[in-house]
Amino acid sequence: MNTVPLSQRPILITMGDPAGIGPETVVQLFRRWPALTRGCVVVGDVACLRRAIQVTGGSLPVAVLQAPTDVADVPPDCLPVWPAGALEAPVPW
Repeated sequence: MNTVPLSQRPILITMGDPAGIGPETVVQLFRRWPALTRGCVVVGDVACLRRAIQVTGGSLPVAVLQAPTDVADVPPDCLPVWPAGALEAPVPW
């Protein structure tokens, strides 16, 4: 049984298709609206999300989490990522 109250559980957001616009869209969401995305966690490939940060211009620190509930310890203005497994190679666009 989960002992974390529902109101304190993180919201998980998938990065989408690594060859699509999902990673860039997620990065822009966290960059533009940090207060709105506080407590949310991106599930996906860390390298792909770092590439999306570079492609969209600007910087956004990445916090790699061991568990989604670790998001409570992530500083503001970071992209909290829970790795869903690494891709074998970068996916071409």
